[in-house]
Amino acid sequence: MVLACHSKHFKKMFSGPWTESQKKVLEIKEFEPAVVEAMLRFMYSFHYAGNKDAGTIFHVKVYECADYYAMDVLKNMAAEKFRSVVGSVVTEKELVALIEYLFESPDLGLRNLILDRITERVDTLLDQDWFDGVMVSVPEFAAAMVRRMHRRNPMAYKCYNCHFSIPWSSMGTNPTNCYHCNAMVQWGDADGRLHSKTL
Repeated sequence: MVLACHSKHFKKMFSGPWTESQKKVLEIKEFEPAVVEAMLRFMYSFHYAGNKDAGTIFHVKVYECADYYAMDVLKNMAAEKFRSVVGSVVTEKELVALIEYLFESPDLGLRNLILDRITERVDTLLDQDWFDGVMVSVPEFAAAMVRRMHRRNPMAYKCYNCHFSIPWSSMGTNPTNCYHCNAMVQWGDADGRLHSKTL
């Protein structure tokens, strides 16, 4: 009865012509026991505790479970818990595991949260070998980072003389002189960090 109140999925299982409705027994094999326990605790108390051994990824798994069983309130709670702890992920091992898990499975809406956190630290992370490794091993993550960084810092031509800046996509092919003062231009990003002079 409690399961059916929280989920249309369970309601159908127990009211339709299924084995579960006849035996009144439900066997869940799609998710690990700790995740199922969190779901059941939520059903009775409208709360669930994190799993210290599983770390941040535990909330992602609870989110997936809630999505699977159409439990929107639990899904929102898991997303909020994930949002509150993802910024505190400090070990390389945990961050790599999180990236691999999120980007090697269908996107259910949590990828942007980890991309936000990584974008904030990207200048530091780019200098680390393990981050290069995960960019290579998880190409979908690398592609998402490129799209995110482009939106954040669109490439632009910037004049060192008059500081005029215009988006790279609007300048045509390899311009070498500023449209305002005719001085040599450099190209960089919209934040003003210059990378090199044009040829």
